[in-house]
Amino acid sequence: NSFLLPKNEGAWAVAESPTRARAVANSISFLMREYKADHEKWLRNVDKNRAEHGNGIDGAMRLNDHVSNTTSPERNSCKHPITIILDNVRSAHNVGNILRLAETSQVDTVRLCGMTPRPPH
Repeated sequence: NSFLLPKNEGAWAVAESPTRARAVANSISFLMREYKADHEKWLRNVDKNRAEHGNGIDGAMRLNDHVSNTTSPERNSCKHPITIILDNVRSAHNVGNILRLAETSQVDTVRLCGMTPRPPH
């Protein structure tokens, strides 16, 4: 019951004060603005990275271009010579997270074997 109601009279007075709702609303508003700013900063960094490596908005690659460009020397120069092997990873969520992580960290190859779920494409 102490989770729902304040434990002492001083805490109860703070919870019941007329300005408490405004303070909570301001805190929520601040956190939402902070999250939005962090998200926009992340998007700017991702777009900048993709533009530098030729697969961003300005140099967007189509699916067919991706197949032909993966063998070009300048395309492979930015990839790390790392192979990730996923053997019997049963969670599709974990596989998706690892694939996204491998793409953003520019890992050379990811091998899925055993009972590891595969993406549809």
